[in-house]
Amino acid sequence: SFYSWNTEREGNGATYTSSTVYEADGDVKLYAQWRAKRYALRFNANGGTPVDPDSLGVTYDVAVGSLPTPLREGEYEFVEWNAAQDGSGVKYESSTLYSIDGNLTLYAQWKSTDEGNNNNNDDDDGGNNNNNNDDDDDEEEEDGNDDGGNNNDPTGVATAGSRQILKLYPNPITGGKLMIDSEQLKNLQGLKDKKLKVKIYTLSGSLVGEYAAVYGAKVTTINVGHLASGVYMVKVGDMVGRVVKK
Repeated sequence: SFYSWNTEREGNGATYTSSTVYEADGDVKLYAQWRAKRYALRFNANGGTPVDPDSLGVTYDVAVGSLPTPLREGEYEFVEWNAAQDGSGVKYESSTLYSIDGNLTLYAQWKSTDEGNNNNNDDDDGGNNNNNNDDDDDEEEEDGNDDGGNNNDPTGVATAGSRQILKLYPNPITGGKLMIDSEQLKNLQGLKDKKLKVKIYTLSGSLVGEYAAVYGAKVTTINVGHLASGVYMVKVGDMVGRVVKK
């Protein structure tokens, strides 16, 4: 942006403003002085520990430079900084040229490293071997059926072995809403004080949505209209479920 007029091309001479008294005995040539636009690049840890400092001064059309690496409790791995909270925006690295004419907030993107949440297979050390084989277990859980033949669950998600997983409906999702039976969440730690979160992951482990679970309601309804078609894992506390978005 324009900064001032100066008698020297490099800005080392006299600065002229509207109040400058003209004292030269002859013509004077003035050179425009320009200052690069500076903006604030802010950081949102998006579920992680806030970074310090939480913002960075950047210059328009110049690489943003070194970016902080946030941390998050639990089994999460930092993936990238993104201009959109759900990771659908522009990825920012140290070499990214800042091309926004204004301030911007970047959101940390996370990948779950909890393999147990990306597949619902538990090792049974109690000798309860009622299943034919592990491959059958995988196929049945992908279809939302349990290993006891209970295939009439209207939610599409039933119990897996001796462990109940989330009841989600409609499944598959054909609109923009996903509902969770909150009754099964009432004993989970953190629900009453509103700290319990509904988290949605891709099958590769990328977090694509995080919402507050509703205490005292029969149903928790979340907006998933932004999700692309595919299969997703939904996690609330230590409970998980699989849902298809069409």
